[in-house]
Amino acid sequence: MKNNPKKSLIIKAAQKRFARHGLQKTTIEEIARDLRIGKASIYNYFISKEEIFQEVLGLEIDRYIAEVSEIFNNSAANLKEKLLNYISLKEAIKEKYILIYNLAVGVFREFQTDPEVEMLKSLLKNEEDVLNKFLKSYAKRDLLPDLPSFLINFTWGLVLTNQFDIIRERYSPSKNSEILEIFLKDFLL
Repeated sequence: MKNNPKKSLIIKAAQKRFARHGLQKTTIEEIARDLRIGKASIYNYFISKEEIFQEVLGLEIDRYIAEVSEIFNNSAANLKEKLLNYISLKEAIKEKYILIYNLAVGVFREFQTDPEVEMLKSLLKNEEDVLNKFLKSYAKRDLLPDLPSFLINFTWGLVLTNQFDIIRERYSPSKNSEILEIFLKDFLL
């Protein structure tokens, strides 16, 4: 059933709806109407709107983690480029991975569901695993155990507070390069 074209179409239509209107304001009827199919057709593949949302969100998380892995596994990029590409991905997350962004923002809301909390924990754990593997491959000594989670928390903090512009204004590109060079010298290579 994973490679079912109709199920894939439902997922794509639902992703667009969820990205535009969120889980609460999206209905099965709207998804069905977007596809010009009956609501019953959707229920052949999914039990509920929440199940569709979890599948869509899971696929988006998988794509995001794959992109993070791709950044850090890119043999054509040097260490500094990889870190800057990672930060750039985080900077673009609100537009590129809106459901993940909304999930992260949802931490501050009381109506976040248990499955959403678990998906967010899984996302952060997978991202930490990728970063930990990457940083260990460059470390000149044992890594501080909290360094990968610090980088993840720092970059997610920038995402959630929308502080990329403020940091860019506060530090000139040469200052950012200086800070990155100190980090690289002290912790890596």
